[in-house]
Amino acid sequence: MAFLGALFDVERDYWYLMIVVVDEAQLFAPAAAGEVSDEARKISLGAMTNLMCRGCKRGLPGVIATQCLAKLAKNVAAETSNFLISRTFLHIDMLHAGDLLGMERCQAEMFRDF
Repeated sequence: MAFLGALFDVERDYWYLMIVVVDEAQLFAPAAAGEVSDEARKISLGAMTNLMCRGCKRGLPGVIATQCLAKLAKNVAAETSNFLISRTFLHIDMLHAGDLLGMERCQAEMFRDF
């Protein structure tokens, strides 16, 4: 995540509009502690939160992709302005997707039918 930090530390003369795409975002912004140390998770989560919070202002809009919304840290997902949600089968992912879109729990079941 030093790469993301370095993008924000570059001198203003070298700023360029750049879309930053992070695939498998749940690996860099996990909702729960996993296989990495707490320190590594904290650094990675901080960098991803920074990207999603300050990225657009800096010309670095973030695009994150994940197959499992439930595994993505809520503070990173909360800073996302636009969502593209496709069919999902896991009940917890349907609930998370519905919650992000402001749907009732029973309405979230529709994601199974996309």
